[in-house]
Amino acid sequence: NEVVRVVYDPSVVSYEELLRVFWEVHDPTQFMRQGNDIGTQYRSEIYVYDDAQRAAAEA
Repeated sequence: NEVVRVVYDPSVVSYEELLRVFWEVHDPTQFMRQGNDIGTQYRSEIYVYDDAQRAAAEA
């Protein structure tokens, strides 16, 4: 899988804002692909740090 780890300052940008941007540029309806890129490494996944992030990601 291809993964991007995002380190951010919550006093500058909220986790919810990061999620909003993620969903604006990422299409989870494209099974095993993003645009012209195809394969299992393009599955939609969000890894969370804690239960609060999990709840926000699942909202």
